[in-house]
Parts: sequence; C-alpha cells; structure tokens
Amino acid sequence: MNFMEYSNEKHINIIPKDAFEELTKEVFSTVSENISKSLGPLGSSATILDGALTEATKDGYAIFQSYRFHNRYKKMVYNLMKAPCTRLNNTVGDGTTTAIVFASNLYKHYMKMKGSLETLYRLPRTFVHTWDRMIGEINGVVKTEHAKPIDPSDDETIYHICYVTSNGNDEISRNIANVYKENSSPVIKQKDSPTNKSYVVPVGGFDFDANLIDEGYVKNEDLSVEEKDPCILIFDHKIESETCEQFLIPLNEVLRAQNKKLVVFAPFYDAYLCNTTLKQYMNHEYQKYRSLNMVLCQYSSGKLAKHQLTDLAVVLRTSVINQESIKDIRLAFESGSHDQFVEDVMENEEHKFYRLFGTAASVLLSCTNGTLFKVKGIEEDTRYQDVLRAAKKELEDIKAQVDYEKQSYASKIYDANLRVSQLQMNNYIYYIGANSSLQKKITWDSVEDVIKCVRSAIKYGVVPGCQLSIYNAAYEISQKIVSIVDDPKQLGKTDKLRILILDMIQNAVCDTYAQVLHGPEGMGIVKTIDLWEYVKPEGVDELREKAISRAKEIIASSIEKNMVFDLESLEYDEKIITSAETDMMVLNAASDLVKILISGNQCIFLDADVNESHNETKEIYA
Repeated sequence: MNFMEYSNEKHINIIPKDAFEELTKEVFSTVSENISKSLGPLGSSATILDGALTEATKDGYAIFQSYRFHNRYKKMVYNLMKAPCTRLNNTVGDGTTTAIVFASNLYKHYMKMKGSLETLYRLPRTFVHTWDRMIGEINGVVKTEHAKPIDPSDDETIYHICYVTSNGNDEISRNIANVYKENSSPVIKQKDSPTNKSYVVPVGGFDFDANLIDEGYVKNEDLSVEEKDPCILIFDHKIESETCEQFLIPLNEVLRAQNKKLVVFAPFYDAYLCNTTLKQYMNHEYQKYRSLNMVLCQYSSGKLAKHQLTDLAVVLRTSVINQESIKDIRLAFESGSHDQFVEDVMENEEHKFYRLFGTAASVLLSCTNGTLFKVKGIEEDTRYQDVLRAAKKELEDIKAQVDYEKQSYASKIYDANLRVSQLQMNNYIYYIGANSSLQKKITWDSVEDVIKCVRSAIKYGVVPGCQLSIYNAAYEISQKIVSIVDDPKQLGKTDKLRILILDMIQNAVCDTYAQVLHGPEGMGIVKTIDLWEYVKPEGVDELREKAISRAKEIIASSIEKNMVFDLESLEYDEKIITSAETDMMVLNAASDLVKILISGNQCIFLDADVNESHNETKEIYA
C-alpha cells in the first residue's frame, strides 16, 4: 500500500505526513460515502449480519459502529473518528450520520479554499485557533439567540421532537410525549418487555446513573438484575485493593451468612483489583455458592448533578463514605467480631456507624441503563422531607430570580426541576417488546435516542432541523465582522480568515441539506417535478438540472423562513425541530473530524516491531 511505502522501505514505524493524509482521506471517504446512504428521511437502512443474527437499522451510530477495517492502520484512523461520534451519540442520541456527512462537505470546501486560507495566516496554529474560535462563537449564538425554550408539559412539541428523532415512529413519539405530559421532568428507563408489546409503566424510585462493572452480575436478557432488600454502601472515592480484600470481601461473607446481598457504589475501582483479585473472588464465590452475593457498581462523579450523591444517601437513609471515614470504619471492623460489627451498624442507634448500610426494598441494576432504587416509608423520614423542601425552595427561588424566556437560564430551571422530580421519585419504565429480536433491537435504539434528544431539548431548547441554526448563526457573525469597517477590503487578515471559515461552514450546511433533499438515489426532488416519470432518456439531464435548481430554491427559502422543507407534505414545516444541543454537538463533532483530515501530521505507530512487514490487507486471527 502506498501509505506504508516509506515504512517498509526504511524499516521504521513512521507514516510520513503526505502518506498519512492519503490514509486518512481514504478511510474518511469510505465511511462518509457509505453512511450517507442512510441520511435523512429518504435514506435507506443498513442490513447488519452477525452470524445467524440479522439486523436492519437506519441509526447512524449503529451503522458506524458496525464498520470494520481489516487493515490495522485504517483501523487506527477509524478509531480517531469514533471518539467524537461516540460523544455525540452518548449526549443527544442523534446526529452521527449528519456529523460525518457535514464534516465531509466541510473538508471539500476547505480544499477548495485552501490556497486563499493559507495566505491569511503565518503559522498553522493561527488557523486552528481561529477555527476553534468560530466554532465556539457559532455555538454561543445558537445557544443564546436561536434556541427556543419549550415547556416540558407541552406534549405536542415533545411529540414533534420524538417524531423527527425516531424517523417517524408514531407509537414511540406518542408514548414519550404522554409521559412528559404527566411529569415535566421524568426519568425513563428501558427494560425488556415480558410480552411482544411495548408499553410505559410509571414506577416510584430514585434514579441514579451508575452501572454494573461486570456482566457476570446480570440475570436478564437486557443486561440487568434486580436485588431485593440489599445492604448498600456508597463511596465517594476509588476503591483500592486493600479496602476490598480486608473490608468488603469479609463483610460480604458475614452478610451472605445472614442471607443479605451487598451492593457497592463507587466512582472508581482499582484496575489491578478488577483484573485479578475481584475476578478470582467472583469465580470462587460462584463455584462455591452458585451465585454472586457482592455486586459492584460504578458511577461517573463528573456527570453527577450538584446534590445527586447526597440525595441518594438521603433516600437510602445512609451517609456517603469518604476517604477519612473509611479508615475509621475499617479500624472498627477489623478490631473486633465482624458479626458484631454488622449487627451494631444495623440495629444499635448509639453506634458511631449506625446506618452505615443504605436500605431499599429493591434495586434494579444494569450494565448500560443506570440504577433504580425502590424504597418504602421514605415519606415519614424527617431528613428526607427537609431535603425535599429545600430542593423545592431552590426551584422556586430560581424561577423568581430569572427570566424563563432567556435560554441561558432554562438549564438552571431544568436542573432544579429534575432534582425535585428525582427526590419525589417520579419515574417510568419503557418496556420494549416486538415480534422478533431484530425489531426489538431497532425499537430499543430508537427509544434510547428519543429519550436523550428530548432530555437535551428541554434543557437547551429547540431549533429547526437540517442545521439551519448553524447557518444563520454563522451568517450573523459574518455580518457583524463586516459591519466594523466601511469597506470590506479594509478588513485585517484575521477577520478575513474568520469570514472564510464561516463561509465554509455555511456552504457545508447547504450541501448537507441538499443531500437530504435529493436522497442517496438522487430522486427526492426529482419526484416533486411535474410529470417527472414521463421524461424520456434524452431529457434526464434537463430534469436533473431542474431538481438541482429546485433544491437551491428550497434551501434559500428554508433559511429565510427558518423552517425545514417537509419531503412528505412538500411544505415548509415548523414542526421539524430538534434539540439545540444536537446542532451544537454535530458542529463540534464535524469540527473534530475535519481537524483529523487537515492535521498535517506524520504518524508514528507503536503496534509493531520496526522490522515487521506491513503489507497485509487484513488480519487473520487464530
């Protein structure tokens, strides 16, 4: 392969700049060309074969994840692309296909303007700095000027967001909209349905974003397990091997003898502990008892809201264990009878560590879908009532102090409202069923994306689809830059560079929108032209020109009206909306992808010996 020519010739682990650029473009164009076939309402689904299992999906991230590059160096570039797409999917659940196609169009315009751009900066870092500045400015304008706040109880608007995100699934859209109509800040969990039907059930419980650290704990097909009346420990720091070996494991043995499960929550676990000691203990425990009694879960402390960890402790009627208190707890545990220690912390109100264990009627744990605690009698707990009153007062204070119409304040209200809702434990489980495992997987992915997008829309507001907000924000920033001088020729090099970058972004938005309108087969707009089906072969080129002209008119009108053209009704429709955060995340992901393409770096790979040949086209695994 050409990009490995230097490495093979010199016997060194380097791919030079030009060769690495060739490699990057080849991988990116392959992904973009293929994933674009699923873009927009006219896009087609992809059939994914996995042995005897077959899946058809239109979800861009699912398609992207399924791509495999057999050459190890192409796989490296693919993994570089995967990072921004994963962030996008995990945050808003939508936009992977758009981000990749958008980035491809951005790169094409970059290559067209490359000569003009390079005359406006001396060092590459100047361009990168200006590029990042423009991306940040556009996102700022989208967030503060274009995002429209929505009422979470407005089920009609919620329905429209769901309908767009789910690619027109009415059942999912209606179910989610009805949930928000009942509760403006719901937590919705997904679970396998015991039947072939999908339905939503309200359930009381405290939702917490923590997942099982190992699939060995699960008992259900959806990678979940439900534990009844467990003893719960909450740590706010990493669990080291010593704490596990000298405290948690002996503690678990005592609780097992009392027929009590032990569930542990922590932000981190020591890597050596997980890979050696814990694995060995799990194997030993299962071989001896045919079950696992100690269940470990991990949460991301960086993603938790301000009061979320302490609120969990309040609901479970316990306290969070910090690094100081664990020393005292271990000392008390190791200095006497383990059985007596457990009995004291459970029953002796005078004991220093009384209520060390949190309690819950049941805990629904998952590898991917968080944790749901069901508790009993919490309404009578004075500490809980005090915290709930404080949360409600905080919500009322925020509403009284800020202008709800300003989107910058909407997220504060959302966070405060979410905390009250969590403390009141108003949650829902979306049971997902279908007539086949294939259809269930498609429905599951669609519901997951919708839940993320609606949550994002309520927090950050909504904008029209097809990245119109990005186009308009870029145009407004350009106009402000030009307005500072009487003659555009008087602009300095930095401002000219900013305008060129903004032009690239606007053009890329238009190109991406045009691809949505034409569809992967190029027939989207063609079919809106009168008597298109009767056109003779000699008139095909003229018909295509008419379609291109019609698409340009639609895009111009969409920008002016700030509404997307509906390919179903053939009208401009204000109901085609998405989360403002989706547009911002798409722009960020596309920006990161473009920077991979234009990085201009040599590549130094560390996955092989320097005297190894790299001419293989695929890897063969034993």
